[in-house]
Amino acid sequence: MIPAMFNRSAMALKYAIDRKPKDQSQMNKLQREYHTMFGFPKPILLYSPKYGFNKDGSGPISDQQYKQMQKAKTKPPVAKKRLGVNRPRSRTSLMGINNFLPRRILG
Repeated sequence: MIPAMFNRSAMALKYAIDRKPKDQSQMNKLQREYHTMFGFPKPILLYSPKYGFNKDGSGPISDQQYKQMQKAKTKPPVAKKRLGVNRPRSRTSLMGINNFLPRRILG
């Protein structure tokens, strides 16, 4: 009895995925539709995809599609261009307080 119920739920899942649902509510509706076509009670397995649904409505996102999306997200960082001389931001430097005087007086 129980294996037959799981088998019917699996068939409903295949039916729903073949119809390429846009979101979870449509997926559940298609699974219930399959069960009512044959007079079965509600499905015991409701499927929700691991990575969600495609935005264009072409069904669940596959593992391969998810990996491609992640590769597209990770772009190499753009190096910032350094302008000017590398010097301390404050007037005091690492050499001590004696360098507190402005540069035009020292030079």
